Amino acid sequence: MFKVQKNISLKPYTSFKIGGKARFFIQAKTKQNLVTGCELALKESLPILILGGGSNLLINDKKTINAAVILITNQDFEISKNKIKVGAGFGLDSLVKKSVENNLRGLEYLSGIPGTVGGAIYGNAGAYGKSISDYLVEAEVFNGRDFKKFSKLNCQFSYRDSFFKRTKFAIWQGLFELEPGNRKVLENIRQAILAYRQIRYPNKFKSAGSFFKNVSQGKFAKKALKNLPKCAFSGQEVAAGFLIEQVGLLGKIFGGAKIADHQGNYLINFKDAKAEDVIKLAKLARKKVFQKFGVELEPEVQLIGFSNKVF
Repeated sequence: MFKVQKNISLKPYTSFKIGGKARFFIQAKTKQNLVTGCELALKESLPILILGGGSNLLINDKKTINAAVILITNQDFEISKNKIKVGAGFGLDSLVKKSVENNLRGLEYLSGIPGTVGGAIYGNAGAYGKSISDYLVEAEVFNGRDFKKFSKLNCQFSYRDSFFKRTKFAIWQGLFELEPGNRKVLENIRQAILAYRQIRYPNKFKSAGSFFKNVSQGKFAKKALKNLPKCAFSGQEVAAGFLIEQVGLLGKIFGGAKIADHQGNYLINFKDAKAEDVIKLAKLARKKVFQKFGVELEPEVQLIGFSNKVF
């Protein structure tokens, strides 16, 4: 049943548990729900904000978000041999679990990453040198008029980025092609990663996961890069968490927001934090890292409802 809600708090729909109200709020379980929601936005001359798991964003809590917020809840799931077609509202970790159970290799390194499949495609989520785009064949999206299928190439993936970050298209589902694997081996990898993530990103905290993107090695002066220890590197990038730790900000607090005691790139809402608290903390981290290393940290988290350029 299609239902439009007005002035609904977005706070419960984000992993940060921070956020203002939405002028209109719609849950889209079917394609028709999504179409109707977009038609409402057009009728009201409002922009559209697509939500998934709410795990990689920070929403301004000082004002009502003047938009039609559409929460994608499409849970479709279909598996055929080594291919999986899955709705954008399906949990990313649930997809990983299903793939392992079906002896399919490729997504196990994404174990424990919060959020939905749609959000993961949008931000090209990944870990340990692997990204969801590595195994995506195509994404079905709604462009406001029609449902279209985008090939992996047309999605324009790069590190934590995709074509969809530069459009208002809504991701409806994804098609993945995986490789045959051994369930026992894959399960061992998955459990090891889940255990490690629980140490690095304890789920007892309200957060958006990694707040900043890791920094490309090419952005560092050669001398500075040469002086960094091996533990500073994460694939082809330098870990943002390492840089923030090196400027002495572990445990730093602003209002109700805090940089975790054990991980520099883990900003948490530990005491009824406001969006402004998180922003101030992030700005301080960027300033200190730039002063010491000469590089600018770029947010991985999507910022919603801020009228001015935050960083």
